[in-house]
Amino acid sequence: MFDFDAVHWNTGLWDVAELFGDEPLSSPEHYAEMLRRIDRRIRMLFPNAKVVFATSTAVREDGYKGVFHRYNATIERYNAIALDALKDTDTAVNDLYAHTKDILPEYCSDMTHYNTPEGAAYMGGKVLSVICGALGIAASEVNIEGFTLEAYS
Repeated sequence: MFDFDAVHWNTGLWDVAELFGDEPLSSPEHYAEMLRRIDRRIRMLFPNAKVVFATSTAVREDGYKGVFHRYNATIERYNAIALDALKDTDTAVNDLYAHTKDILPEYCSDMTHYNTPEGAAYMGGKVLSVICGALGIAASEVNIEGFTLEAYS
């Protein structure tokens, strides 16, 4: 299929979103099954890749207003579901939830994202570190000079 060295993937924040006071958009059972299916599909498409699943990040609950909400307690529960769903695979885990649970407010661009220079460096450093660990290389060996997202989309 495709010859990639690593696939770092994540899902969850939309699954835990609550609209109009309803339960999360995905039931726990559906979430677990979809994670297993995604993991199998990644392995089918990228058979030689090291697979890394990133847990859902923490959110700033106080930023949600109106009918749309996310709660860290729910994110923690769904992250546990994800880890259980993937436990029988060799998928590595990047615990972004722990990495963001006590993040500095200036790293956040809103209640969910880290699109500030500080946040991007903090999150990117963690992702790079985990991917390099999975590949058995030092982060200093990775050349990101001239990197453009468009070249990898």
